[in-house]
Amino acid sequence: MFTVKKTIQMACGQAYVVSVDNSDGELLELGDVFLPNENEKGTRPYRYKDFGKVSDKNKRVITICTSVGCCYGCKFCASRRSFQRLLSKEELVGEVEFCLKEGLKYDRLSAPIESQEFHILYTRMGEPVLNIDNVIGSIEDLIAKYPHVKIGLSTCGLKNV
Repeated sequence: MFTVKKTIQMACGQAYVVSVDNSDGELLELGDVFLPNENEKGTRPYRYKDFGKVSDKNKRVITICTSVGCCYGCKFCASRRSFQRLLSKEELVGEVEFCLKEGLKYDRLSAPIESQEFHILYTRMGEPVLNIDNVIGSIEDLIAKYPHVKIGLSTCGLKNV
């Protein structure tokens, strides 16, 4: 469903630029990172040097897109490419499956159930509210497949949608 165009290796995981197969060169940005669990004081360290030893066994976070490009143009967002289309429910779920499969090349855990926390964030390109039917459908499918997943939506808070 997706072909890797570029992988960016980070200390805490990978980011991918992928093309959507069977498309006109449409590109998406995906992320697959691991973060520390909260420490004994109930806070999470945010500087990588303070993480201690972290791995997928702590907290794995996959970040996905809801559209190819974005039509909203928020000033805080780097996805200012022109809007091309919304992603289907199958493509949204496919982004997560892609990250899980591709992560095996980087010694990531093969099953998210092995992580103490598994998060999927709809936070890359696209405003999730503008694709709400497919987003909700994909969330239902992902929760059925990964019952322990925590889902997050990053939205700019559209009015009158």
